[in-house]
Amino acid sequence: MSTPGPPDTTGHSSPSTTRNGSLEHPTQAFLDLFTIREELGTINGLTITFVGDLKFGRTVRTLAKLLQHYHVRMVGG
Repeated sequence: MSTPGPPDTTGHSSPSTTRNGSLEHPTQAFLDLFTIREELGTINGLTITFVGDLKFGRTVRTLAKLLQHYHVRMVGG
């Protein structure tokens, strides 16, 4: 059993705690997004290519969902 985090005083749930853990991996997706931004300086305007298990890879699917909020071109390989 996990211990709950601090109470949410904004009335909104955190995306990292409201997702289906077996189907998504929000923590990794946010870390990937942070790393891309730190290394390249921006997310917008990039072409992101996904390679690997695109059908069952939960990290890839979750990152793709997150990238939909940016102006990027996504390519599956």
